[in-house]
Amino acid sequence: MTHPFNILAEFLQRTEQEVAGREAAVLTAEMRDRLDRFSRGECTPAERQELCEQLKHSPLFVDHLASTVRRRRAESDAPDVA
Repeated sequence: MTHPFNILAEFLQRTEQEVAGREAAVLTAEMRDRLDRFSRGECTPAERQELCEQLKHSPLFVDHLASTVRRRRAESDAPDVA
């Protein structure tokens, strides 16, 4: 009878190429600042292009950008209290 660990090892060898996923993204202070600048329209065309590529691969970055845009919209829609 085949040892259970050998069965598992054989299974993992056969399926290792099928396992895929996303690299874990980290929202650093620098990236937060870049996304905030992006949301304000302060990036150069080259910076925008680079950030758009990064946004394609990171739901975390997209989430932060969306939250920032929503917050800015709410702040601009709020009545001025003087």
